[in-house]
Amino acid sequence: MAEEEAAAYLLKDGDILLNRTNSPDLVGKAGIYRGNRRLFFASYLVRLELRREIVDPDFVIQVLASEGGQRELKSLLRAL
Repeated sequence: MAEEEAAAYLLKDGDILLNRTNSPDLVGKAGIYRGNRRLFFASYLVRLELRREIVDPDFVIQVLASEGGQRELKSLLRAL
């Protein structure tokens, strides 16, 4: 994999990852990456890179994990 291509998948501390495939129960599940190791995310995940001066990743992950957030994510995925 070329260095430029690899850089597009390199995780940064505070990145949010969403599961976009798998069983209906797991689609839309979200997690936050905490660390500084050189790790990459897989293509079955969606990464949200947040502008930290505008929004806190810990707040976003709480919204995404909430019942209403999960309901909204699943409805958006069904519309695709």
